[in-house]
Amino acid sequence: MAHTVGEVSKYLEELLEIGKYSSFDASLNGLQVGDAARPVSRIAYAVDACQEAARRAHEAGADLLVVHHGLFWGDPVPLVGPRYRMLSLLVESSLSLFAAHLPLDAHPEVGNNARLAALLGLSETRPFGWYRGVPLGVWGTLEHPVSVHDLLGRFPGVNEAVTLLPFGPEEIRTVGVVSGSASSVVEEAVSLGLDAFITGEVHHSAYYPAQEGGVTVAGIGHYRSETVGPLALKERVERDLGIEGFFIDLPTGL
Repeated sequence: MAHTVGEVSKYLEELLEIGKYSSFDASLNGLQVGDAARPVSRIAYAVDACQEAARRAHEAGADLLVVHHGLFWGDPVPLVGPRYRMLSLLVESSLSLFAAHLPLDAHPEVGNNARLAALLGLSETRPFGWYRGVPLGVWGTLEHPVSVHDLLGRFPGVNEAVTLLPFGPEEIRTVGVVSGSASSVVEEAVSLGLDAFITGEVHHSAYYPAQEGGVTVAGIGHYRSETVGPLALKERVERDLGIEGFFIDLPTGL
């Protein structure tokens, strides 16, 4: 018997510990749109809840779209314009939408940061990127020191950083990772004496803390830094629930 949208949502909420982040994550994590009683035979995964992702999910026969960036954030907003069209597309396609923002960054197995650390080959990983008392990222040690170019080459599809502040040592051994937009974490990287800090996008405010603190900061792109979590989640759901999944790759270049 097929799992329902409600059953899959409950599984995801428990796996990702959604409730742990409800008091401070602006995202409305969990099932955002959908019929909880509808059976799920196929799941689509994407970084962003956008009309193109919804169209591709529906065309490929998905009943549920799981994303990192959902439709609803913070205060209520009018459902007009693009939001109305997105909601209409979901409803008309009988496509449910589930979002997991910070929970999918921080999960120790399928989280964006755990997967980025694994790609880098970090060992002895420890909590990093603390936010409201919860660590979103990790830092760890490389078996052998490498250049920043070789370090970034460990990420599939990333040949060079979107933004690079090369203020750390030429040979990098200790690295902190926080996906998405986490420029403020550079000061934590400095306080720990890390050689490098990798995030998705780097803001102007990170420049002087990185320069004066002697740490290399690399932004590999917000989107690219947050594809690895959904991909890992797809594998976990297939293993645990036996529901086939597929990833919709819609790079933004940012």
